[in-house]
Amino acid sequence: MTQAFNLAQLANKVNTSGQLDASTGLVNAVPIANGGTGLSTTPTNGQLLIGNTAGNNYSLATLTAGSGITITNAAGAITIASSLASGANGQSFEQFSGTGSTSGTTLTITATASGRLSIGSIITGTGVTAGTRITAFGTGTGGNGTYTISASQTLSSRAITSTTATFTIPSGVSALKATVVGGGGGGGSVYGPFVIDNQGSVAIGGGAGGASIAFITGVTGGNTISVSLGAAGAAGSGGAGGAGGTSSISSGTQAITTVSATGGSGGAATSGTTSPSSTLASGGAGSGGQLNIVGGSASSYSSYYQSLLGFNGYPIASAGGSSILSAGGKPGTALSNAGSTPTYGGGGGGAASSPGATSGTINGGAGGSGVVIFEW
Repeated sequence: MTQAFNLAQLANKVNTSGQLDASTGLVNAVPIANGGTGLSTTPTNGQLLIGNTAGNNYSLATLTAGSGITITNAAGAITIASSLASGANGQSFEQFSGTGSTSGTTLTITATASGRLSIGSIITGTGVTAGTRITAFGTGTGGNGTYTISASQTLSSRAITSTTATFTIPSGVSALKATVVGGGGGGGSVYGPFVIDNQGSVAIGGGAGGASIAFITGVTGGNTISVSLGAAGAAGSGGAGGAGGTSSISSGTQAITTVSATGGSGGAATSGTTSPSSTLASGGAGSGGQLNIVGGSASSYSSYYQSLLGFNGYPIASAGGSSILSAGGKPGTALSNAGSTPTYGGGGGGAASSPGATSGTINGGAGGSGVVIFEW
């Protein structure tokens, strides 16, 4: 009797094709082993089936927002958005030299000699309030133009420089990659009576700045990191090239391990009555990061080269060493005497004189400036 009743009830849940109506014909949740979820709970907005090895089943759960992320749950929809700095994922700093004036909180740069200003660059100059920094771009974006500065002051036109900076961690950022590169050494010059057996004279290029790459975690948006920028080694002029300066980052309001990179050595000069130095300028070294790199040494020089026209006798000087961001400066030759200046951290090229030249000074190339780059 009971069996007949149950079969009759079951028949009411089966259509003419013999298919069971699961919406009304099932009592308990279908287990995972039988192709179900093992759940009978109705999910709320945004809940997903999440595998759970502890119970060998599924759990209903919403997504958890990480740092800088917001999650909005709605009926049949999940919206994920980022609150990280919009349109930006990096900022770089380098030394700056130029001419400018101030009026209130506006800095106007009228001439740029070298380098670039960034938001956070600390400016210096005669009468400039200590610690004044760039807080926003106006018409300027690194060179000539206007900028908003942190301290109100009115100063007439004068030399404006920047060798340090304050980097402010963007809101919502919890981890950074920092690349620190020291300044490249300057290339040596040739001077005096140039001729050695009518071959011409060559000088030594500068060494490249070292580099350090650091991955910094646990930072907080709004905190600051102090930045120091290595100077480019001066071009040799009647002597050796100058050494490049050290770049570094260190704790501001954000505590970090100091990361630094020393500059490359300057290249040796050559008097035209002596042979070139046998010692090649060495590169700087990085420290404090997860990846610390020694900058490239200057290349060897050549007393002669074979030209496309088929004649011998022209010397090639020593090229500057290469950094992780720049090739070294090209060497001087008898056709193009002065060594060239590279970009970030590269060593300046050594100078060369032409065969038969008798007097004067030929400059090496300046080194490339140091640089600090933050990425997030």
